[in-house]
Amino acid sequence: MDYKLSELVNSDKDIELPQIVERLSSEREYRRLMRSIIRDAKQAVIDDVLPTYALSISDGAMITDGFFTTAADLVASLRDKMRVAALRVSLSAGILINSEARSLDSKFVAGVKAKANTDISAFVRPEDNSLLIRKIVERNTALITSLTDETVEKITQAVIDAQIKGLSKAQLKDELSRILGKQAKRADLIASDQMEKLAADIIADRAKQANLNIYIWQSRHDDRVRSYHQYLDGKRQDTRNANHGDHGLFPRQPIRCRCSAKWIVGGRGSKLY
Repeated sequence: MDYKLSELVNSDKDIELPQIVERLSSEREYRRLMRSIIRDAKQAVIDDVLPTYALSISDGAMITDGFFTTAADLVASLRDKMRVAALRVSLSAGILINSEARSLDSKFVAGVKAKANTDISAFVRPEDNSLLIRKIVERNTALITSLTDETVEKITQAVIDAQIKGLSKAQLKDELSRILGKQAKRADLIASDQMEKLAADIIADRAKQANLNIYIWQSRHDDRVRSYHQYLDGKRQDTRNANHGDHGLFPRQPIRCRCSAKWIVGGRGSKLY
């Protein structure tokens, strides 16, 4: 529902709304979900990949038609397990995203109440951003599927390379451990990045519905903040400028961005009003 928040607020001065970010508990839960994909892959390696590989080299043969037939079967089994994992995590992620979106809505309403002494709960309805949330869920589902497919392909290639090079089971195990370690880090990155983007997307959408155009870019003020975001820190940004923020991106939308936005409600004597 579109409305003009500035017309509801009885103030002659601009009001800075508080920064709103995702719950740490939600990010941790998403990381746990994403890591479960890697745990399933590791279990498949233990149950299927390594035993099959050991059988393929037990007679001393390096490359045999029989091995590659077995490898094809192994890949099918691994893919099936990863598809199940992807579906399970996608469903859980969808529930988590909806829960976090409602939490962000509540924070937005509470922030306006605290800073502007105005109750906007009647204007912040779940149905108003249902399409946006559905798109966010789709984005996350695509990333989850990509992670599982990529993990399968890396494991498969490692098995084939090991057979060609004549590596032992122990050597293959070490290589697969390295691969799964890197995939676990990628899973963590997806989880934190998507929760940050979720917060930015939901709050920016709620601000747009309230006809808010101005926000202050707020950095974390530590040595991990990228140089351009240090430059943006404390500066007012206008969403009516297509190049606002980080080349059109809100805080928390660029990957690994931990900055946040402080939205401005224009007072009745303000140029923002």
